[in-house]
Amino acid sequence: MKISGSAFVLAIVTALAIPAVGHAEGRYEMQETDNGIIRLDTQTGRVSLCKFEQDELICRTAADDRTAYETEIEKLNEELEALRQNAGNTGDGEMSLPSDEEIDEVVGTFERFTKAIMDAMKRLEENLETAPDESGQDSGSQN
Repeated sequence: MKISGSAFVLAIVTALAIPAVGHAEGRYEMQETDNGIIRLDTQTGRVSLCKFEQDELICRTAADDRTAYETEIEKLNEELEALRQNAGNTGDGEMSLPSDEEIDEVVGTFERFTKAIMDAMKRLEENLETAPDESGQDSGSQN
């Protein structure tokens, strides 16, 4: 006696969907669709698409976005750890402070920058005071 594919699928889905008395639900949940049967592994979260091919139920794992997400999360965690180490943060909330030499270097750079700006402003002010106005007279002399 040969059972048709639809009847066999219905029998499998029914058998797997109804938990045995006194037992927790089965590992797989199955749902019949127009394209075949969707099988969810409740322990791993993996999804497979099952179809009848030559009177055999063949299940192929669907493209798993979850694995891609987990891979991306792992990569981002590694990048975060590298950034924390580069910033001097050990991840436990403590940050390493710059040394006295590093502070002196930054202060020295800032002082040189400030002096250069002040010198430039002083030269500009002197140029404006000594520049002749439109009438050809020195703007510094008052008549």
